[in-house]
Amino acid sequence: VAVARSGCVEVSNFCFLGTNSTVKNGVRLAERTLLGAGAYLSADSLPGRVYVPERTVCLENHVSTDFF
Repeated sequence: VAVARSGCVEVSNFCFLGTNSTVKNGVRLAERTLLGAGAYLSADSLPGRVYVPERTVCLENHVSTDFF
């Protein structure tokens, strides 16, 4: 599983870090924190909470070839 931790991150007991999740330097993950796939956490978590990334949205005014 690929997880990015930047610098000093404290991970408490029973935490789960999803694939491609990222935790910023100096952040503490409280017990039973679930960090979903692709999520980014920039502040300390609360015990037993679930953190997931924002929803994927469709860019209405663009087509895929605009980005190639």
